[in-house]
Amino acid sequence: MKLKYFLFVLIFSLTVRSVHAQHLFFTQDRIDKIEKLVEQDELYQQFHQHLIHTADQLCTLPVPEKKMAGRRLLNTCSTFEKYIFHLSYAYQFTHQQKYADKIAELLDEALSYDSWNPKHYLDVAEMALGVSIGINTLKEHPKHKTWVDQLYRLAIVPSMEERPYVKGTNNWNAVCHAGITSSALVCQKQYPKEASFLIHRAEKEIKNGLQSYDISGNFPEGASYWIYGTSFNLILYDLLKVNNLDYSTFEQYAGFWKSGDYYRWSIGSNNAYYNYFDCKGPIRLSPAMAMLSQINGRPDFLTAERAVMKTFMENYGEQQVKSSKDRLAPLFLLWLVGNSSSAEVGNDQTYFVGGGENPVIFWHHQQDGKAVFLGVKGGKGNLSHGHLDAGSFIYEKDGIRWFEDLGRENYTHIESFGKYVWTYDSKAPRWEFFRHHNLGHNTVSIDQKAFNPDGFVALDVNQISNEMVEVSADLSPLYTQEQAVKRNWFCDGEKLKMTDQFSSSLGKELNWRFFTKVKVVVAKNGKKATLQRDGKSLTIKLKGVKDARFNTVVMNPHFTEMDSPNKEISMLSIDLNAKEAGALTFIIE
Repeated sequence: MKLKYFLFVLIFSLTVRSVHAQHLFFTQDRIDKIEKLVEQDELYQQFHQHLIHTADQLCTLPVPEKKMAGRRLLNTCSTFEKYIFHLSYAYQFTHQQKYADKIAELLDEALSYDSWNPKHYLDVAEMALGVSIGINTLKEHPKHKTWVDQLYRLAIVPSMEERPYVKGTNNWNAVCHAGITSSALVCQKQYPKEASFLIHRAEKEIKNGLQSYDISGNFPEGASYWIYGTSFNLILYDLLKVNNLDYSTFEQYAGFWKSGDYYRWSIGSNNAYYNYFDCKGPIRLSPAMAMLSQINGRPDFLTAERAVMKTFMENYGEQQVKSSKDRLAPLFLLWLVGNSSSAEVGNDQTYFVGGGENPVIFWHHQQDGKAVFLGVKGGKGNLSHGHLDAGSFIYEKDGIRWFEDLGRENYTHIESFGKYVWTYDSKAPRWEFFRHHNLGHNTVSIDQKAFNPDGFVALDVNQISNEMVEVSADLSPLYTQEQAVKRNWFCDGEKLKMTDQFSSSLGKELNWRFFTKVKVVVAKNGKKATLQRDGKSLTIKLKGVKDARFNTVVMNPHFTEMDSPNKEISMLSIDLNAKEAGALTFIIE
């Protein structure tokens, strides 16, 4: 490590750029504009006061405890980040000494650590961002130079190595480059060579993560990881732009800037994500949408976020004050006023067609005040945070999600069994867990075997409008032998019709699985199932294959005791010995 570090410094000492970072997010122009904005907009005034009130509460709390969760220090680091960012926001607008004193206390504690757990580098990146904001806020503090020296030790020195995030293609690329760049900007005066190297590297290598956004705007890791990765991509963009550095790489990836539509339409009619892969709810306020609304001229993005903001403040209690989930919340107003507003672009479309390596369809329909949402999933399992879920779907109607995705497993829980669950090939231990396996999704399996994680399923849109959608998918690449299964969805807002065609060469057992949180009643002949909730009902009728029958409903489905409980879940299933070619149709209405 020392030799690599010495070579980096030697090379970049010849090309050091003068970087004079005066602000991390808090420019005087932004502060002035926010003060004007909150005079004109009642909701934003409430949110501005909410941020300051949260800082008041944080002043009364002890510093976060240093606590590992499995192999991660991430919760501790992101909690420091939340505390410091909110306190810095309050200090910038009020200049009250209590906020500065609390920031200094937090900096003293965080910078006293031996390390920020570089074995899991997200921890370093998140703590680096928070601490950098705090040091930058207290520029005139007598400990400023000492704090910078410790930030150099904990964030800059370990980042001089060529770590996997540098050229990575998932959310780590954005989070780590952004966090470390913030530290480089703060350290640049005392450590100009190292700062120049790290900033230049981020400017160059951020392209690896940006390439994962399809030209349609589709993001492969799911909605909650879109918030994570996109927020930190925009943090880096903002840091570079505000400090007159090179942000041109971002301009080369149109799909990144279009991805707000992906996020907007991934949220169903009941205000919950289509939570495929390791996506985790509930939905959160997204500062990224504030910036994208301004840059793209999309006020509709803000309409949705304002509703989330209102709910967010209404439900904010003691538990939320201590939580790190809203650590980036101050960026919402900073980014709302910090970007020039483009001419408004009209968009009456209520669906999203996402291409790339993990294709999705999000289709919304409104009629007579009733909302319908159909989410359809293609792709493959061998992707970051992947599940074997190609060919699966969710469906909402009348404010109820009738068919569910089970969502993510708890990372610390599944790692506690000694399983490394971050590889995605056919032998990966990840597939031993029910929520990751195809049998834990609303799709069709053969002989209950795991899908081929490299098998790619494209989604073919036969027709799509605000009134109807028809999508087809060939699931054959998911199976290990030459076996053909093709699935077709058709929805017009009144009913959902799904047909699965299978070949005569199967000679295998076909396994259909459906997951729901509602009550399920199966008819005696097994040809119909009724889903019931809150006085509303949905029926599923089987057409086509004579021998097809719904099995008895299974509660809390899982493989082994390693699986987290699915106590609220009922599994509706069909297991059919496919002796000949056929087609099974599900009429859902």
